[in-house]
Amino acid sequence: MTYREYAPTAGLRPDFRCGWTNQVADRADPFLVLPDGCIDLVWSDGRLRVAGPDRRAAVTPAGRLVVGLRFQPGAAADWLGVPASDIVDARPGLDAFWGDQAQALADWAGEARDALEILDRLQAGLQMRQPRIRRRAADAAAVFDLIGRGADPGWHPRSLRRRCHDWFGYGPKTLDAILRLQRFITLCGTGGEARLAMAAIAAGYADQPHLNRETRRLCGLTPRGLLAQLEG
Repeated sequence: MTYREYAPTAGLRPDFRCGWTNQVADRADPFLVLPDGCIDLVWSDGRLRVAGPDRRAAVTPAGRLVVGLRFQPGAAADWLGVPASDIVDARPGLDAFWGDQAQALADWAGEARDALEILDRLQAGLQMRQPRIRRRAADAAAVFDLIGRGADPGWHPRSLRRRCHDWFGYGPKTLDAILRLQRFITLCGTGGEARLAMAAIAAGYADQPHLNRETRRLCGLTPRGLLAQLEG
């Protein structure tokens, strides 16, 4: 697997965190895509799809070139015109939201010579559509960042829950669990059980059983099994 991230073009940065390419060899094993609280616009096999916010790890098959752009927190709802909760754990075609224009962009991108040119063409098409986007998620990035650091955004619980469903697809507790797992993976690296335990505490898990429960729920694996998958 060859995964690379790229900064988006300057005009798209308010709405997209990064562009990326991923080439999975034909003989590679399927690999886990962990939930990360993000939504991506994905080109593969001549189609554009929306990779909605996941509540559990998904599996990507081998032998595919995948090119995508990752939305800024909350921006997908503005670009698609639906709350993120409508596409949780789903991979709908972009044509469900943009009609024939989505397939026209996918076809044009598919005529490119390589993955980077596909990404460039996708960005050019998005920049043409960008002036029509009505931005409503002004506070989404700040809320996402606070929850990602394990901090309380300080909102009324009902307002926070409603906004999180609109922007991220699920409530703040689910988002907190997903981002805590991401912190754990970042902190853990490689090492023995002592290192794993230290990373769990630093990420915000109450204890080892708490870590075990959440990794099984989100990934279907033990913490050690998850790290082995990521390192393999």
